[in-house]
Amino acid sequence: MLVQPQSMEKVRRSTNDLYFVAQGGDMVRVETNDQNGAFQTDEVPFCTHCPQAYRRPPDSELEPDLTGYLQPYREEIQAFLQEPLVNNPERAVFLSQLLKTPGEIIRESQRLHFNIIGDVLKKYKAAMLFDIADFENKGDPCITVGEILFLARINLPVVYYCSSLSCTDENMRKARKLAANYSPDELVVLFHGGGNLVGYRFNDFFRFKTMDLFAGYHFLLFPQSIFYNNAQDEHVKLCEREYCCNENLTLVLRDLQTYSFAKEHFKGKTKLLLAPDIAFQIGNVNRFQSPVFDVMWIKRIDYEAPNYGSIPEHPSDVRFHVSDWWSWKTNDAPTSLEKAFYVSVEGFNFLSRGRVLVTDRLHGHILSTLMNMPHVLVDNRYKKLSSYHNSWTKGLENTKLTNQPEKAMAMILDLLDVHQQDLPPRVPFMDLAENFQQRNFEEEEFAKYS
Repeated sequence: MLVQPQSMEKVRRSTNDLYFVAQGGDMVRVETNDQNGAFQTDEVPFCTHCPQAYRRPPDSELEPDLTGYLQPYREEIQAFLQEPLVNNPERAVFLSQLLKTPGEIIRESQRLHFNIIGDVLKKYKAAMLFDIADFENKGDPCITVGEILFLARINLPVVYYCSSLSCTDENMRKARKLAANYSPDELVVLFHGGGNLVGYRFNDFFRFKTMDLFAGYHFLLFPQSIFYNNAQDEHVKLCEREYCCNENLTLVLRDLQTYSFAKEHFKGKTKLLLAPDIAFQIGNVNRFQSPVFDVMWIKRIDYEAPNYGSIPEHPSDVRFHVSDWWSWKTNDAPTSLEKAFYVSVEGFNFLSRGRVLVTDRLHGHILSTLMNMPHVLVDNRYKKLSSYHNSWTKGLENTKLTNQPEKAMAMILDLLDVHQQDLPPRVPFMDLAENFQQRNFEEEEFAKYS
């Protein structure tokens, strides 16, 4: 069904064209009436890479349609949209848990970013952004891209940034001298979001040092998850002391499990907020290549990986690929920020190779949602994926969750069948061998992760 998106821009195009644009699962058809073939002005939807990409959309363009399946909740939702969620963080998940489509999830995530994080940052005139990601774990650079898009949309200039590797002691001292040009009421210090709070000591130590170096300024951590092996671990205790009691520190947590941990362990003057992953600022992303596999399976092999070994067998007529996106390489760039944008594109490129996806990486879930791609989540022992899913995306109709690979295989084959007519077809003739003694690269790659 073709429906009219809420967010529009003016463009010029040739008459008598049919212009189809996807935004968050919604489609709009624009037709002209000029019979003379002249150019004229029409309306098409908001999109991330259009001329208005860095404009903050008004809340009215991000609010849901209350005339459809949300009609029974109309009054409650209208009241929720007026709530100051900075003062009541746990309420932030209310509307997201009701939503069923990727487009609605994207718009609500962005609305929450603007109304929660934006509310904290609105008084500042400049920002420094530390510890951005440009490495091949595609999710982290997507977070970087989301942070840059968000800051541009709220009109908060970044006067200095550095990546995980370039935030050296020397660069940080120079950044501190630059900060002296701004008062604490003008400059805010921002830390990159992700999933490295408490569980990755290197990142915590960097934040501790930075908070000492920039003492007196306000710090905000973009949405993060917490994971840990033992709550009695000495590093957990150190984090409790460092993160609990700084009135100039705002921690934005990205799921209810993480928020609950922070409330219990970071008791003090630190401000705790709850908001979705900032990569949702990227917005809807259309596929830009035909899939070559029926099923892509992202299987991580680090210590956050779920505790399962081999991948279950799949039907012989289903073309299947398993790997982790760390091995999918990106062209280099002169700066870490430019590289982050390139790596994020390769994340979508990696996923586009499949018609549907199984993932044990959280950003496999998030990028698939941005692409409106049916997928199955395989949870890990830290409940990282299920906690995010149950917080923000549990209503998605094209997404399923399990912690067992056998169930994941059955679920993804079911999604492949249910959405068969809506998915782009797999490129034909991919099973043909151009050399009679050709190696089976798919089986060799599969064996690495089995």
